[in-house]
Amino acid sequence: MTFGTGAFALMVTGAEIHRAPEKGLLPTVAWQKEGEAPVYGLDGGVYSASAAVNWARSLGLFEEFDAINSFDGPSAIERGLAFVPALTGLACPHWDRKARGLWLGMALETTQRDLVQAVLEGVAFRAAEVLTAMNERVAMAGPLSIDGGMAANGYFLQFLADILQRDLAVPQSGELTAMGTACLTAEVIGAVAEETDDVSVVKPRVDLDRHRADFSKAVDLCRSWAPGQA
Repeated sequence: MTFGTGAFALMVTGAEIHRAPEKGLLPTVAWQKEGEAPVYGLDGGVYSASAAVNWARSLGLFEEFDAINSFDGPSAIERGLAFVPALTGLACPHWDRKARGLWLGMALETTQRDLVQAVLEGVAFRAAEVLTAMNERVAMAGPLSIDGGMAANGYFLQFLADILQRDLAVPQSGELTAMGTACLTAEVIGAVAEETDDVSVVKPRVDLDRHRADFSKAVDLCRSWAPGQA
């Protein structure tokens, strides 16, 4: 799963095309080599990932990205604070363009850091929704590979591992799409692209899976917001 402006998960399904519109998943061609049958995949997306973090920065909630790599104390969701990053609607598995971003659980003691923490957690929760939809269609095995800009945020990675209860494999370069393209290109010209990227593994520390139900309630509320209607 790549966490850039949006976040997009890709699962290779081999020779079989999996269609799962009821789960908001899109079939796609993963790759096709000359003279061979295509290899298919499933695609599931989150519209706002790094875009939500950058938006929070534009509001003045934080200045430097290094400042939001760790937070003291319990997670925001454990303290009753949640954020749904539906800033441009919701993609998989909801496909609701009318949904809007939402903070829930704010109080007078809520700080800027609390709000940013909830934003990071909200992106992780949305990613978990996508990955759960995929896993229900085609069972996943082994660590989940993570790359993109948000893969540099230690808090985000640990929180994602904790709610998924799954190991995350994080390449040092964070550019798996470019690596895959280079490997395929090298094969075409008869060369070999060596994959020398070091991979670190983030393991779950605590079980936060139970909070996914709370986030689902927040998603329902963000989808029901319809100003101007009686």
